[in-house]
Amino acid sequence: MTFTSDYIIMLLYNWKKVLKYSGGSSKRIILILKAMTQVGMPRNKYDPVYQYYYTDFSGDSFLVNPHALLTNRNKWRDKEIADYIGLASFRNTGEYLATGKITLDLSHSPMGQDAINNNRLLRTVRNEIHFLYEDYTGEIKWQV
Repeated sequence: MTFTSDYIIMLLYNWKKVLKYSGGSSKRIILILKAMTQVGMPRNKYDPVYQYYYTDFSGDSFLVNPHALLTNRNKWRDKEIADYIGLASFRNTGEYLATGKITLDLSHSPMGQDAINNNRLLRTVRNEIHFLYEDYTGEIKWQV
């Protein structure tokens, strides 16, 4: 399957369920995301994704363009990716569908400003948290 910039892929997930099944492990959170976005079935029962593949993680949280996040996984620490996924879950899906807003108000973040500043996948501009693989405005100069 080819992903192009002509399409916006939106993944709906249940953050509480992801957190529960992962035990809070960043590596397992990423495996769950991979299981939710994987096109084909796991190779066999020994594939790390297998244990999560048949679990329904659908919910009200959303990621836009999760494929890009996974494709570029080797550039980031697992903790940065897990924090990105977790923080994205605090955004309002209804607001995104109505207005296209993909940022999170800083006041709605459970993470402290230092944690956000230390995550290369996140940026704060005018009290709005921007997500690297969802920022299509070109407003932020990402230095990675």
